[in-house]
Amino acid sequence: LAQLLIALKITLAVAKSPSANLLDLFDGRGGAHFGSSGANPIRVAFQGEPGAYSEKSTRELLGPKVTAIGRPTFEACFQAVASMECDYACLPVENSLGGSIHETFDLMLRYDLTIIGEHDFRVN
Repeated sequence: LAQLLIALKITLAVAKSPSANLLDLFDGRGGAHFGSSGANPIRVAFQGEPGAYSEKSTRELLGPKVTAIGRPTFEACFQAVASMECDYACLPVENSLGGSIHETFDLMLRYDLTIIGEHDFRVN
């Protein structure tokens, strides 16, 4: 089940399955669910280098154990999710200075993914 998270006004969660739910990611104890054995961390693509706001948003939403994987472009993040290389992606959809991130919305039209949640991340 390939899924996508989007971040930055921030995070919209997008899933390949319309029945997916952002709450399915959590274990009920305030942490992200990493499989029954705890050995399979959630793989989340984000655009940029380590330390980018999208990575910080991912970790704020899903916790420090998530495997955050930087990609060079928004489309590379979508491709990583579509190919199931990553379980989700955390990408900006809006920011207070530039408004909507149109590329993210355009990519949502081209890839078979469904929004399942959102996360606001304060950029300092």
